[in-house]
Amino acid sequence: MGTRGSPSPWHPMPPRLQFQVIGSLPLLEVKADRLNEKDQNVLTVYVPQLNLPVTTKPLKSEFLRVDQDKDRECSLDCAGSPQKSLCASDGRTFLSRCEFQRAKCKDPQLEIAYRGNCKDVSRCVAERKYTQEQARKEFQQVFIPECNDDGTYSQVQCHSYTGYCWCVTPNGRPISGTAVAHKTPRCPGKSCLSG
Repeated sequence: MGTRGSPSPWHPMPPRLQFQVIGSLPLLEVKADRLNEKDQNVLTVYVPQLNLPVTTKPLKSEFLRVDQDKDRECSLDCAGSPQKSLCASDGRTFLSRCEFQRAKCKDPQLEIAYRGNCKDVSRCVAERKYTQEQARKEFQQVFIPECNDDGTYSQVQCHSYTGYCWCVTPNGRPISGTAVAHKTPRCPGKSCLSG
């Protein structure tokens, strides 16, 4: 099976392993009958309908999800949904539960904070709160922005995991060419060392 475009060497696999590919296509059932020779813990199946190999660890997975279909899966039609506002954990107001579910499909960490419109919280404060929640749950390496007392972004932002710091505008846009590793950057305009 060394033809161009075909997956790497295969070995027979126990027929009991069956996986389903869920995407925008009708439910495809793929019998996983081959094992990747290089890594015995990784299952690779070739799905001709999608024209691509799909790889997963077979120990816990029951479903293979094709990432390119995620956007299509998450595009719910919310036109007829009842209009009841919800405030999400990232500080955004959603006009309906359907719109919230569409966003949560793309970002499973998103939660409902409370019913009704979100209070007037700055973008920096909302982003900081949301990323702190993510870091507590499972993403310890996430960037958490620093905010000024007035809710604007602090002029210097640093990523604690990578050690990089950079300058930003008051609305949080990175300023090109200011990123430095393990140092405080020199920001244009105001002094970066003010505390």
